[in-house]
Amino acid sequence: MIYDILLTAIGLSPGRSSTVNIYTQTVHRTTQNKQYIEQHNNLGECGPCPVLARFTLVFALKLRKKHEELRKKHEELRKKHEELKKKHEELRKKHEELRKKHEELRKKHDN
Repeated sequence: MIYDILLTAIGLSPGRSSTVNIYTQTVHRTTQNKQYIEQHNNLGECGPCPVLARFTLVFALKLRKKHEELRKKHEELRKKHEELKKKHEELRKKHEELRKKHEELRKKHDN
């Protein structure tokens, strides 16, 4: 295996110790990263990635649509809240009127 050769080359003996395994994984990842970089550097400059641009546009459009839906829902809830506030005020006034009438009737009854 290539890792055994690399370990031997730097003076380590291949084995199952955790230090050697960690080192082996590091060497493997480094090799993969170097290969990836070399592979992609050979492509040259190609400008913005169309796949990423399309993904970003789709994401932005979905976000805008969701924002519009939430804005409409918020407006509906705000209107509903205003209606409930008006009803609450009307009921409070009626309650106050009934309380006053009750107080008057009680005074008449006590006299």
